[in-house]
Amino acid sequence: MAITYPASPTFQTRGEKQVFTFLKNSLSNAWHLFYEPHVDDVTPDIVVFSPYAGALIIEVKDYATQTIKRLSPNYWELSVEGQTKSILSPYEQVRHYKHKLAKQLEKRNGFCVREGIYQGKVMFPIMCACWLVNITEHDIGVMGISKVIPDKLLLTKDRFEQPHVIEDVLYGILASKFKINEVSTGLTNELVQFLHPSLSVPEYEEIRKAWFRTFQSNILTFASVVDEVLFIATEIRHLRAKGVSDASISIFVQENRHLKRNSILFDVEHILADMGVNGVRIGALNDYLTPDRHTYTFVMDLKPTGMDEKKEASLSELLREASGRVWFTSSCLE
Repeated sequence: MAITYPASPTFQTRGEKQVFTFLKNSLSNAWHLFYEPHVDDVTPDIVVFSPYAGALIIEVKDYATQTIKRLSPNYWELSVEGQTKSILSPYEQVRHYKHKLAKQLEKRNGFCVREGIYQGKVMFPIMCACWLVNITEHDIGVMGISKVIPDKLLLTKDRFEQPHVIEDVLYGILASKFKINEVSTGLTNELVQFLHPSLSVPEYEEIRKAWFRTFQSNILTFASVVDEVLFIATEIRHLRAKGVSDASISIFVQENRHLKRNSILFDVEHILADMGVNGVRIGALNDYLTPDRHTYTFVMDLKPTGMDEKKEASLSELLREASGRVWFTSSCLE
């Protein structure tokens, strides 16, 4: 589940509520989801940010097919209550927001590339997209909308039926500009503070780190993710030898971050499959369910960055309720 700002927004339109709620429930906790953040003198509908991908600004429109009367790259004509109204196209609107955000971040040196041909430019991709919540992929082709908005930047009604792929869709839009290494926790917090300034980020992070230091003695550390997964696979084989079924075994990661090519959940699943381990439950820690006395749980990729109260509560409950049936591991600690 994505981290949302604010936690419970008051929405302006039904479409904005539909998109925000869908993204909140479909994205992993590696994503930060903002409703109407203030960027200079404008308020984009929705901004999503991942430290592993970048920032995507989304313009949401509730237009029905019969509402749109004429299209051009810059202006659309709509039928509103029997009157024809000319408006700036959704793509031009969201491009304007994208440039505003880039200009604002370029004024903050920490977000910029420090040397080379891209010196002074924001270090992560900032892209934009339009989400037409009442229009299908078929309608897009028939109406010619993809001729005035790049097809890869169009999201439609059909996407609401594909929650399992939306994270890859957003990642693909951002990676089409360029791929990045992980944005630091400090810069992520600064961006959150910039887009949602009501948070007291430094104090919040210090509390999370202090909690993690007390918990760290419970964590087994490894030199790499591969070593970490090898250990988990070996322990699962031992459990199987004792008659434990795969359905009684769960693996969680702290957050479903992207590695060089795929998400960590994707890689873990495929590494385990290559080792003959199939059928165990794999998910992000925010998907955690209270264990019963027959459940065996592995929690991997633990680190102090990105920790929040929900994850702390999950880890504490696992340690308390599943002693002897839970393993905490990490390849992210020194």
